[in-house]
Amino acid sequence: MIIKRNIKYKIGIFCLFAGLFSGLLVASSSALAGRYEEARILQAAADNFAQLENYDSAIESLALAMELRPMHPGILYTLATYQALAGDTGAAIDTLNQFADMGLGAAP
Repeated sequence: MIIKRNIKYKIGIFCLFAGLFSGLLVASSSALAGRYEEARILQAAADNFAQLENYDSAIESLALAMELRPMHPGILYTLATYQALAGDTGAAIDTLNQFADMGLGAAP
């Protein structure tokens, strides 16, 4: 009787921790998905600002997106483009150097 109770207790504890762990994974992935979605919205806003030739606002939007998705190659490349269009070639070159340091390149 004691052995059965002990096994049921261990199974109950295991199920409790498994449930908590899976809940943490879902919450974590949900938060991550939210950050990616926010970054995507900020990228779209930056593109809209750039179409209006409001490069300063585009750069600000991408800077916020970079806080959510640091070192994202697409954001970095777009940021460098808008920095160059805004006339800040020094910042654009620094951003392109960060991009190059990532080891990414275009295939010929």
